[in-house]
Amino acid sequence: HSIRRDRGLSWAGLMLVFAGLCSATAWSGTEAELLRGAALLSAGDFSGARAAFSGVRRVDGVCAVAAAGEGAAALLEGRPNDAIRVFEAARSLRGDLCCAYVGLGTALCMVGSYSEAMEQFRQASAARPAHPAGPLAGEAYAACALRLYDTAAQQARAALISDPDEPLARYVVAAADLARGNPVQAAQLDAYSQFSSRALLR
Repeated sequence: HSIRRDRGLSWAGLMLVFAGLCSATAWSGTEAELLRGAALLSAGDFSGARAAFSGVRRVDGVCAVAAAGEGAAALLEGRPNDAIRVFEAARSLRGDLCCAYVGLGTALCMVGSYSEAMEQFRQASAARPAHPAGPLAGEAYAACALRLYDTAAQQARAALISDPDEPLARYVVAAADLARGNPVQAAQLDAYSQFSSRALLR
């Protein structure tokens, strides 16, 4: 089986983006509007969040956090190509902003650019994120989509060492085992079926 482009991965990635926005430093005097954008993003008002983050970028054109927030909103609005452009800007402004790499990797997965996505998730891991399971799971997902099942299983299991409840990693472990014809435990099948309602297989 190979994994199709889907919105399921975007939620896994965007939770990390939101966490990065809330914990980021160097707000450049725009704290209130950035936090308002993050709150709107969390509440599901993606257009409102995008407007808030875009407003910060008009005032402070070098604010990487605002660019990452705008990218997150674009991704959740179903505009991955716009998200790629803005996440690339965030990454160039601040090379240690993990959520920019995670967001970019997620957007690249959504347009089927899995090799490029794997590199972005690796860069996110290199930035030593507070939640290392997320980038590892993202890399595993992209590897599985490329039918690199051994790599996918290895990275997914590494993610589960960090966070045993990481849903994307649990899904990838089961998907990789099924693809390789390996025995799959009942708990793996449960994780697989739960996540595959969002990440469809072809």
